[in-house]
Amino acid sequence: MDKKEYDVYDLRLQVSLMNKIRQKIESYDGLFDDESDYITHCIIDFHRKN
Repeated sequence: MDKKEYDVYDLRLQVSLMNKIRQKIESYDGLFDDESDYITHCIIDFHRKN
């Protein structure tokens, strides 16, 4: 895998992980707040820059 392919793969893993975390949080309190969506956005944004 070249760097670009690896970055896409890594981003997919991150999104997959975030979705698993999201499902866990939703199953606890029934709803996903804006703050958590903001954190998700920051993580994805961080990976785009690096």
